[in-house]
Amino acid sequence: MQSTSVLLSTPIRAAVATIDITDLVSLEFRGKHRGPPAQPGRLTGRVILLTDGTHEILLIALDLLELYEPWMTRFQKALRHYLKVPVENMLVWCNHIHAASNSDGIAEVPLADRLAAAITTARADYTPVEWSYAGKDLGPGWTIRRRFTIADLETFCVMFNDACRVESHRLEVSAQVRSYLQDKGVDPAAWSGSGTPAFCESPADTRLDLLSLRRHNDRRPLATILRFPAHPAIASHTKIGNALYPDFIGTLRSQFEQDFGGTAIYLQGPCADIRPLHEHYGIEAAAAYGRRLACEAARLVKGLHYKTVEGAGLAKEFAQVSLRPEYMWSLERLRKQQQQAADNFAAEQNAAQRLALGRRMEVLRWVEFHQVTRPTIIPDAALRKGTWPMEVSAVRLGDALLANLPGEIFASTGAALREALHPNSAPAIVTELAGPYANYVSPANEYGTGGYEDTCCFLHETAAQRLQQAAIQAAISLSHVSS
Repeated sequence: MQSTSVLLSTPIRAAVATIDITDLVSLEFRGKHRGPPAQPGRLTGRVILLTDGTHEILLIALDLLELYEPWMTRFQKALRHYLKVPVENMLVWCNHIHAASNSDGIAEVPLADRLAAAITTARADYTPVEWSYAGKDLGPGWTIRRRFTIADLETFCVMFNDACRVESHRLEVSAQVRSYLQDKGVDPAAWSGSGTPAFCESPADTRLDLLSLRRHNDRRPLATILRFPAHPAIASHTKIGNALYPDFIGTLRSQFEQDFGGTAIYLQGPCADIRPLHEHYGIEAAAAYGRRLACEAARLVKGLHYKTVEGAGLAKEFAQVSLRPEYMWSLERLRKQQQQAADNFAAEQNAAQRLALGRRMEVLRWVEFHQVTRPTIIPDAALRKGTWPMEVSAVRLGDALLANLPGEIFASTGAALREALHPNSAPAIVTELAGPYANYVSPANEYGTGGYEDTCCFLHETAAQRLQQAAIQAAISLSHVSS
């Protein structure tokens, strides 16, 4: 697949569109729920439109969990049919909301039809715009790194607060660690930290970014991109059942819009290994977290100083990423390897070796899941060839740059990319879940260490680096676009 770019020249105008998609979404695909879901909150699709009168760029954010490549291809083709906008000029994110469906739970054509109608209406409101950026590292108390390293034994995912407790700005997890080891058939005494308090680390990224557009004529806010890295699972479907709810993101957006004006569009920062720090679960807990974030966003608004948007563009690169070697195996070979690993696991007494065999069993279980149980995630062509050309993109608005990676990206990967992209202190914002879903992208230093995020990763250990390099290349192709 070839690199593409579209550059807009001055004067640049913008518009926004928002639709309700709640009635289009079902949770039945998850196998745990049947029938129409309750709707305690509204899921939306939000779009920023940019044009110079000749070309048009669509930046689309959907309140969904994951967007798989075959679905994405059909969705973008439908939008192209309705709007006459090239697919190369569209960028689609999802917010990874855990009380929403992935693309298996929503039909792409009705969604595209509804979104196209709103975009067509919004085109009548194109207006010259100014841009501004503000950002802040929020620091401790907001999120935790949910991957906990059990000394030299294992790394595992502290998905929820089971047997944990919040202490100030930290999460104490020793009881969950002991329970995890016992479930693996390992004596907790093998853990050198057993019997002492244990806390999750602070994440590599706590940054809240605002990229704001306002109307040039009357200075009224038009749209603001809010970016923050945190798994929206406070109101997960595992906690609220067969119900749709946009987690803390919904309250953050609505509160920000009420306080500041315009349309708020949330984009996920790299948060494969990050989740919110909170005591309770459910709708009220998610709303409370969203209100806290909205207060921080309101403080950042005071630092906005607008300039005319004198350049904009969207560039896409395609990183050739290899699959994990096990994904090239035949089903027969997979079954044999699963049985061998299970036999060795049952016989192993050494704690470290037993956990290593457990990791191996988990990797093979995920291979079966992606090949047999849920074959809609990895394209057939990728399974045949062992490589996947993954879409990576960059968007520039004036001096501000958004670098956008597919799948769930570790915070360290995102932080390193951001550092590489703004040597001259120009705003650089890194987002994830842009384009077709690439699952978790385990970086080389985390590869094979265990935990949900690593064992379910179907990409080669070089994938994170390749995606970073492609993002830098996409940014370079837009480097001459500035205000």
